[in-house]
Order: sequence, then C-alpha cells, then structure tokens
Amino acid sequence: MKQTVDSLAERLHELQRHFDDAFARPQDATAVSTHQLLAIRAGEFRVMLRLAEVAGIHPCPKLVALPTPRPGLLGVVGVRGRVLAVYSMAALLGSPRSEATPRWLLLPRASDQMALCVDSIEAFVNVSGSALYPTSGAPEDALCPEIFNSSSTTQPVLSITRAVAAIRRSLELPIPAPAAPVPKEP
Repeated sequence: MKQTVDSLAERLHELQRHFDDAFARPQDATAVSTHQLLAIRAGEFRVMLRLAEVAGIHPCPKLVALPTPRPGLLGVVGVRGRVLAVYSMAALLGSPRSEATPRWLLLPRASDQMALCVDSIEAFVNVSGSALYPTSGAPEDALCPEIFNSSSTTQPVLSITRAVAAIRRSLELPIPAPAAPVPKEP
C-alpha cells in the first residue's frame, strides 16, 4: 500500500512539474490563432460575427413594442431581471422592415442596456486568423470591417462593437419631426 501511495505522489509531482513547465516556455510562434464566429441571418443579410463580442444569446422573449421614430428600435424585453432596448440587426444592415418576430437576442459585451435581434443562428465555426481579411474601409463597410473567406464561403464579419457604437451615435441625433398630414380636398 505504501508503494502505491509513493508512486501516486511521484506521478502527481511529475504532472505538476509538466504543468508549471508549460507556462515557463515561450509561446510557440507557429501556433495559429483561431477565432470563434457565429453565422447569422438578419433580414436578407447573412453575416458572421465574433462570438467574443457577445455576452449572451437568448431566445427572444415577448417584445413590448414602443411607438418610436428611431429606426431599428423594436421595443423592450426583460432578460434576467434587466429591461433591454431591442434593436433590429437587419435594420442596422439596411434590410427592409420585416413583420416577422425576431427569433434570437444577442447581448453585446459593449452594452448592458441593449440587445440586437436576429432571425436565425446558422452555424458556429472556429476559423484561423488567416481566413479573415480586412475590408476596404469604405463607408458601406463601417459595420463589417472584415471578410471571412474559406474554400466554401465568403461572408462579411459584422462588428457588434461597431453596431453598438452606431446605435449610440444615432441616439445623439435629433428625432425627426413627423411629416405634416396632407389636407384632404373638399
């Protein structure tokens, strides 16, 4: 019995040494960086987004609509004891307004006061950094600063952080006045 305990202690000491040595060695320069991406559909758009920019994903609960002229603001929802303003990812990307109920809420790490709704989550993929390329930097690429390119697909990579910043900028703009009704002719 003593021999078994001694061999177990030796084995434990050896495992601890290997664990500590792994942190003492310099990081392998040839290691390939990987990124976790979600493929989503928002309106007529199919895009990827970095999972690291998302704090949570929830099925969309009952949405309380708000009468607002703010484009993309659908209403509010309660998630885990918080009231969140829900914005349509499709509207942010320029898709026409849909009457369909959103399916998923993405909670951005960049804000604890809002959620972005999407129609579907189509895939989760791990990709190497070499599969991501910067876009041209043109204004139409503002929300999608990268392109994911593989042998089977090419899709824009949406930045949730940039989407939140765009929403915040839009909140600073004055609310447009409603159009005056056209008088009826007698």
